[in-house]
Amino acid sequence: MLDRILTQLHALVIPAGVEWEVLVVNNNCTDETDAILQKQIAHLPVRRAFESTPGIAHARNRALTEARGDLILWTDDDMAVPPDWLAHYHDAATRFPRATLFGGPIRAWFADDVSLDDRRFTLKNIAHLSPMFGVIDFGPEVRELQRGEFFFSGNMALCTEAARRFHFDGRFGRVGRDGLLGGEETLFLQQMLDAGEAGVWVGRAAAEHFIPAERLTPAYAWNYFAAVGRTQARIDGIRQCATLFGRPRWALLTHWRNRARAWAQRGIGGDWLPAYLAAAKMAGYLSESDAHRNSRQPGYLVPPHRAAADA
Repeated sequence: MLDRILTQLHALVIPAGVEWEVLVVNNNCTDETDAILQKQIAHLPVRRAFESTPGIAHARNRALTEARGDLILWTDDDMAVPPDWLAHYHDAATRFPRATLFGGPIRAWFADDVSLDDRRFTLKNIAHLSPMFGVIDFGPEVRELQRGEFFFSGNMALCTEAARRFHFDGRFGRVGRDGLLGGEETLFLQQMLDAGEAGVWVGRAAAEHFIPAERLTPAYAWNYFAAVGRTQARIDGIRQCATLFGRPRWALLTHWRNRARAWAQRGIGGDWLPAYLAAAKMAGYLSESDAHRNSRQPGYLVPPHRAAADA
């Protein structure tokens, strides 16, 4: 995937007068990353950076430290971007000189082995599944962000000077290929917005996110949304409340109600997915509560992430 996205960058249209480079952060990779970069150096202005502390938040912070451009365009190795991608972000930054964060649409790009039924089911339920696939689209316009609008880091740009005043929190975000805990990019962008930084939606800078067949199973969705629940509990905290076997009683009841509703709806061919995902999120929420059984602070079953609580 890394070789594919770098090869795709060969076709980028670079506006006149713009200098650019491709910064690749190696976060303790054990595969052929270095060999791929060596091959691509002949075709791209590639610069390597290394971050030894595992975790995507630490890799992102390394990118902030190492970047030399005025604007950092962010993408991932499992993304696809069109030739005019960089030009659209450059145009938006020129048009909105006070803005410091920019985001664009991400659409689904299914692997060849994904069945037609799975594609139809996913697209039908994309509003529920969008966090799992990083799919988002607020339209084709280039405009200021509206309140409550967010985007995903697979397709965004940040003004380097402004972004360096903040950092990605290492307590959040994936560590390795198996970790699904998120939140690091949401917290980062929220910090910028809370500090008064201006955001712009760049609807013309569309990208695609690769979706393999193994991510289209109920088990994967359960694990992902359980991680969403854990992330939410970690950010907001869980206040002291009535418990059942040491767990928040309301969350336990909500979990089992949704689990039963999903089972019943699936049995009759109904719309089971929303309840299923809600049950998964509550499972993760409860799991985070369990993890703090021996370290609970006064007033909380789970202490809140301090930056979020202060905000």
